[in-house]
Formats: sequence, structure tokens, C-alpha cells
Amino acid sequence: RPARSARSAARPAMSLSRHDRIFDKFLLQRAVQTQIYYLNELHDQPSARFIANFLDHQGIDTYHGFDGLRVDAEDYIQKLLESPPTTVQVRSSWGSVSWGGSPGNPHLSQHASATHDFVVYPDRIGAALLRVRDQIADEVSADLDVLAGCDADFWRQRESGAAHATLADGSSTAESSPTRRATFDLLQKLTLHVAVKQTLLVLSRERRGGLAPGSGGASGGGGGEPSARHAWLERKFAQSGFLCGDQGFGTSRLFLDSLAAHGAVVVRPDISADLDGARAEARTDGCTIVDPREIANQILDVRMLLAKHFKGRLEGVHARGTDQLRNRLERSLRAKF
Repeated sequence: RPARSARSAARPAMSLSRHDRIFDKFLLQRAVQTQIYYLNELHDQPSARFIANFLDHQGIDTYHGFDGLRVDAEDYIQKLLESPPTTVQVRSSWGSVSWGGSPGNPHLSQHASATHDFVVYPDRIGAALLRVRDQIADEVSADLDVLAGCDADFWRQRESGAAHATLADGSSTAESSPTRRATFDLLQKLTLHVAVKQTLLVLSRERRGGLAPGSGGASGGGGGEPSARHAWLERKFAQSGFLCGDQGFGTSRLFLDSLAAHGAVVVRPDISADLDGARAEARTDGCTIVDPREIANQILDVRMLLAKHFKGRLEGVHARGTDQLRNRLERSLRAKF
């Protein structure tokens, strides 16, 4: 376990608010995916298909990534609330005209069917979506506390082989959304992705002399010079690739474990190439030793700050949704009168 250097001041030199947009989009994406689940459970497939394909988001219902929403959260909701009712044709089928029965009965060669119109009301879907987002926000707020506690205890868990972070309520309960476990995994991916980005920004500022080492949530002192740490982490982050997109469960832990298990490396100033320990002895002039475990500490420090920041951001979710509903109603009334 690496010695953990003193953490920076609680107020980072580089604002974390720059990451609010991606967090808001993630929260709404999970609300959309949860609402699609609810609509399918209620056998309202027309509404489920409408929201799944809204603004060209085909496939979002099965996408396991934090970057599935292509537009800003507020724009998505506004366009959904202002979309006019849409009539779609729904086809229903059953066994046969003569005998009835199930449409899935393989012994019936001719199935009967009928087509009828179904009206989808996007404004109602939007209002329900805001309520689902409130539910997801409450769950994410609790799970951010779990995540921060797990990060603070990362090295002890790793050394003892303890289980990874679990949801605040353990297994899903009647009060939890059916997508909560997947949401928690994506929350880990999102916060780690943003923490690495923030750490790279801080190291870049330190390299240019704009910040004192350790500002912006990254631990100072140790781990190599800022320029060497930045070069190594930037390449490591680009090579990993599995924090973005639909890459399955547990990828955030894989990235942290890869840093924690990595031995010290030597970074050359000219090509930023790391050398294994056997070759490092003969080529130390102008090189910097980088400790990936210390970089992992920096990232964990930043992610704990992010968890606190995002938790504060969640406090305004309900108010922002209420404002959008009120603004939509005011625009509707002005259009009528």
C-alpha cells in the first residue's frame, strides 16, 4: 500500500461544476431506461417504443453506458413536453377467428388479428419521466455515500479481499427502482471517468505552473513530476477504453485495480515511454519515476470530492423538473390566450 500524502483543501482549485452536464445527462438517461422498463411491465409497448426512439435514441433501452443521451437533459425534457400527441397503429393478434386461443399456439396455422389506433401523449410521458428521475436521484444520492466510503477504504478492501461496493439497501427492495444495480455500476464508471479527466486537468495545470501541486483534489507530493504523471496517466487512460461505451459490468474496478497492481515505471521526457524495472537502471538520466499507485490515490481523492459535489447537485433535481413543468404550462396558456 502506498503512503497516502496529505489531501488538498476541501475546495478544489479547479471547479467541479464543469462536469454537471454529463452527470445531468446520465441521471436522465437512467430515468428514461427505467421508465421504458415500467411501460413494458404495464404492457404499454407503444409508449415504450416512443420514448425509446425519441430524438433518435434507438437502442437506449439496452445500452449499458453512462453516455447514451445525445442531447442535454433539459433540452430533452423540454422537447418531450412540447411534442404533440402522436397516433400510432397497434396490431393485436390472437389464436384464430373460430377457436380463439393464444397467438403463440404453434398448432394454430391461421392467427386472427386486428389493427387499432393508439394515441401517445409525450407530455404525459415527460411528466411521468420527471417523477422517475426524482426516484433515481434519491437512489443515486444514497449510493454516492456508499461510493465515497468505498473509495476511502479502497486499499484496505484490496488487501483484505473484501467485497466491492454494494448498494445502500443491499439487494433490491420494493422501494428501489428495478434498474438500481445497473445504475450503481454506471455511477462507478461515470465518476471514475470524470475523476481521471479532472486529475489530468489538474496535472496539466501543475505542469504549466498554473497550480501548486496537489490542487484540485489531487494529492501532491510523490508519484512523480506532474508532467510525467500526466503523460503516463493520459496514455493509460487512452489505452484502457473500457470506461466509455457499453463495456459490461465492473470495468471501473478493473481500471483501479490495474493501477493498484502496477509497479513503479520510468517515464522518459522525450517520448514519455515507461520502462520495466530491469531496464530502468541504465536509463535514468532525465527520466522520472512514476508510481501508478499514487496516481490511483489522486484519482480516488478526486472521486470522493466528485461524490460530494454530485450529491449537492442532486438536491436541485426536483426543483428543476418543477420549473420545466411550470414553464411548459405558461407557454401553453400564452399560446391559447
